Amino acid sequence: AIDDETELKNFIDKCVKVLGKKCNLNWIDISGIDDMSRMFMYSSFNGDISRWDVAHVIKMNYMFYNCSALSEVTLNEGLKTIGSNAFYNCSSLKSVEIPESVTSIGEYAFNYGNFTSIVVEEGNPVR
Repeated sequence: AIDDETELKNFIDKCVKVLGKKCNLNWIDISGIDDMSRMFMYSSFNGDISRWDVAHVIKMNYMFYNCSALSEVTLNEGLKTIGSNAFYNCSSLKSVEIPESVTSIGEYAFNYGNFTSIVVEEGNPVR
């Protein structure tokens, strides 16, 4: 498992360069990472990380900031906070479903997107 945020970001950048922006990164074990801030900031990544275990992630500020290629995202149950500017200016992202476990959404988390749908599960306190 990769347990250093800088090491993970550098590894992801290399994978995207070698495998392409639509690569599947689900095979990377991120269970030791608690800060995903700026992980894909300004990235051309538009691949798959839907199976990443984000239960330990406590920070994701600017995670996909200005990631204009990002067109789909799956926020897994267990995620507690969507950080400030997390999806800021993700112009290709059209919809997002916020799981019940999310209790906090930071400032500007979804600003300047082209969203047609932001679904907040029934009973969620951020609703």
